[in-house]
Amino acid sequence: MHFVEGSVLDAPLDRVFRGTDSIVHLAALPSVPRSVENPLASHHANANATDTPTRRWCPPGSTH
Repeated sequence: MHFVEGSVLDAPLDRVFRGTDSIVHLAALPSVPRSVENPLASHHANANATDTPTRRWCPPGSTH
């Protein structure tokens, strides 16, 4: 197992994910008050940060 600290939204991580079998995304902004106060930031961190690696590094037709 190899851990990489960074943001999937800020950097091109093709070299990091090349040859991997799986990606585990654990980051989130788990705060309802914060999401109400700043919904765009919450959506960016929670939804976009999940969608970006899924679309970029999961092969078409993948069930993951």
